[in-house]
Amino acid sequence: MVPLLFYSNDAIVKVLNVGAEDHGSWKEEYYFDNGDLIFIYQNNTYGGAVNPDEFSYQNRYYLHKGRLLKSIESNKDMHLNESDIKELAKTAFKLLKAKNSSEMARIFSCG
Repeated sequence: MVPLLFYSNDAIVKVLNVGAEDHGSWKEEYYFDNGDLIFIYQNNTYGGAVNPDEFSYQNRYYLHKGRLLKSIESNKDMHLNESDIKELAKTAFKLLKAKNSSEMARIFSCG
């Protein structure tokens, strides 16, 4: 699924990436203020047909000018270090700059 974009006037304020496959579902939200990534939310579940033991987590990351200010993670087994969070931020900015839906889809398939 191609992410959804939310606008305030002409500026993107939110990118929503939501989907599901046989092994789980995901919801990732990236929030922007004047082009600055300020918040990342993840609500992901893995399990299902491939692995009946469900594993889920909700993570929240607060940022300011590219710097992590605060993180709240619901599952200690799904802790992201600062470099992992920077990779999420890179993905968010690639989505923000994507020109069309096929370019967005390529970001998820190729990184």
